[in-house]
Amino acid sequence: MYIFLGLVFLFILFLFRILLRSQWVAAALFVMLLGTFAGLGDESFLVGIINALIGIAYVFVLIRFGLLAVVAELLFEDLLLHFPITPHLSSWYAGIGLTGLGLLLALTLFAFYTSLGGQPLFGRASLED
Repeated sequence: MYIFLGLVFLFILFLFRILLRSQWVAAALFVMLLGTFAGLGDESFLVGIINALIGIAYVFVLIRFGLLAVVAELLFEDLLLHFPITPHLSSWYAGIGLTGLGLLLALTLFAFYTSLGGQPLFGRASLED
């Protein structure tokens, strides 16, 4: 689902870019389109502002970092929305929220370790330098 939605975002942005011949206008139109569909049925102004900010984040990540980063962003957003995170650790559902945070931390650390490509964390520092 995340890969499909990321590909849909990329295709729509690409289509707008080809039709409008301007990266900025295409990005603005994509944010308006995403904010419109995300805010259907909501009459709150604050919800519209939040949807616009989320759309701006999607467009920025898609343009700057690419499809894989958008898919990871969609996965993280979905995990944060569906795991009940609470500051009250005595609640009965606190364990599953901490499990979700642990999963996100594990994915982040694995991605960081993989991005190093076998290189040491701080490089090869010697005492003679």
